[in-house]
Amino acid sequence: MSFASDDASVMMRENNGIAARIAKNNSYLFITHCIAHRLSLASENAYRQVDFCKKAEQIIKRCYKFFSKSSKRINTLYDYQEFLNKSKIKICKIFNI
Repeated sequence: MSFASDDASVMMRENNGIAARIAKNNSYLFITHCIAHRLSLASENAYRQVDFCKKAEQIIKRCYKFFSKSSKRINTLYDYQEFLNKSKIKICKIFNI
């Protein structure tokens, strides 16, 4: 059995954390830092250090803003995707987590 968390103290406290409580009932418990959370932390760190990431985010935000304000533009985007035999994609807003 394995347990992954975001490494918060409430999860990982030595005696009273969730992982410790589960480990009391299972001596074979494998405890690790959640890979998705590590990826999030690494990408956030890269974003702060790499100018290209900031520029790419600006471009994506501008594309979202351009298409989200007009259903006609969205339909035109879908028409191009259909013409090029590409699956329909939707441009989504970027949220910081």
